[in-house]
Amino acid sequence: MGSRWLKESICDNRKIARLSWFEEVLFYRLIVKADDYGCMDGRPDIIRKELFPLANKVTTASVMRGLE
Repeated sequence: MGSRWLKESICDNRKIARLSWFEEVLFYRLIVKADDYGCMDGRPDIIRKELFPLANKVTTASVMRGLE
């Protein structure tokens, strides 16, 4: 898997600013877990297990809402 770089301009991005804190964290974690082509399993329960393995409070339903 290649390196991924987030630019400082992400802090000033208006679309990112409209996200809730959870949606923003979900977005960043998707970036670092997806393969070099931006692909990964899209099932919400798998995304929850892959992106939040230690967060017991994150539910599949919250991931589904965040993805919407």
